[in-house]
Amino acid sequence: KNPSEILMSRWTIQANQQEPHLECILDKVGVQARQGEVQVDVLHLERILHLTTAAPHARLLPIGHAADCPMRLLDAEKKRQLAQDPGLQVRTAVTVYVVSADKRVLLTRRASHMRTFPNVWVPPGGGVDPGESLEEAAVREVMEEIGLQVSPDQLQLLGIFESAFPPLLRLGDPKRHHIIVNMLAELTEDHHNVALTLQQSELNAAAWLNLEHLKTVLGEKETEDVVDALVVREDQVHLRTKLPLNPLARGHHNFATMSDPERLGMSTQFGLDLVLRTIAKSASEEEGKCAEPKRKKEEAEDTVEKQKKPEKYP
Repeated sequence: KNPSEILMSRWTIQANQQEPHLECILDKVGVQARQGEVQVDVLHLERILHLTTAAPHARLLPIGHAADCPMRLLDAEKKRQLAQDPGLQVRTAVTVYVVSADKRVLLTRRASHMRTFPNVWVPPGGGVDPGESLEEAAVREVMEEIGLQVSPDQLQLLGIFESAFPPLLRLGDPKRHHIIVNMLAELTEDHHNVALTLQQSELNAAAWLNLEHLKTVLGEKETEDVVDALVVREDQVHLRTKLPLNPLARGHHNFATMSDPERLGMSTQFGLDLVLRTIAKSASEEEGKCAEPKRKKEEAEDTVEKQKKPEKYP
């Protein structure tokens, strides 16, 4: 085999296959830690998500999963028991981190009746339908869940997260296995001017977090801060209000059952870290662009000054 074929056979992961996939995705691509980076191309074709280094458009992308990934920790006997569970096919999902012009990041709270991840704060997103590209699924999910129109041109690929439900083996055997493709969508409006309509069948609240809020929840720090939020009442009326930030800062290892109070999802922690890094990089690049004309002007002035000074001879 030539090198590209070897890479293809070693690194290609195809989600949405018919049989359950009981292997850890990060193990499959050679990342032994909680997270790392892989040189991959991400493409959704014929209901299958392809992650492969053999493609010509491969790029370096962050990839991660929970520190105690259930798929990594399954023993041989448990894999044998779960081998016939159709729910463990690897499914593809997308999430979209919506960022306003004033650098607020939108998160939504899943309703308490949801079968998977009830009460958990996540970005808008969901499964990729047959025949959809990743971008088409992202645009559709954002419209369905929060009533916001974004375009494929606004979407930026952030990274990939392997998700299992329940997220810890002590909470039960895995019932769902997803590869989540994280995206970023930057808006031109400030968060106060963004009109949202929440999908009440799945969500009961949304909140805008500023960059300091993100650092607080990622650091799992106790806080008395509140955030701008939208809450859906039972009569479907949307109320603008304030919500405490502290529930989002709860450590995900501190809950005993999946019906415990609201918290930040593990995949969301991974995604928010990528959002922070992306915003910081953009700010640095913008600062560099602004500084460049000033630097050139100073160099030109220095040159003129040197030309004015007479040369000294011994």
